[in-house]
Amino acid sequence: MVVDAMELSYAKAHIDTFVLVSGDSDFSPLVSKLRENGKYIIGIGAKNSSARLLIDNCDEYVFYDDLVRTRRPRR
Repeated sequence: MVVDAMELSYAKAHIDTFVLVSGDSDFSPLVSKLRENGKYIIGIGAKNSSARLLIDNCDEYVFYDDLVRTRRPRR
């Protein structure tokens, strides 16, 4: 995944946003490198298990716990 993200970062200039669904701090170097390349990073992960290092490195971070599913009214 890291290799693919970096390849896309260099080869596809029109891709300006990456979404990382993980709370693992091991992805922090990837996030840092993508940001160095001018990319916007959105992280998504669980509130109780996401690493602070990763959260702080992302431009935006969304917690699963804060997402609310709404039902559409039946017709």
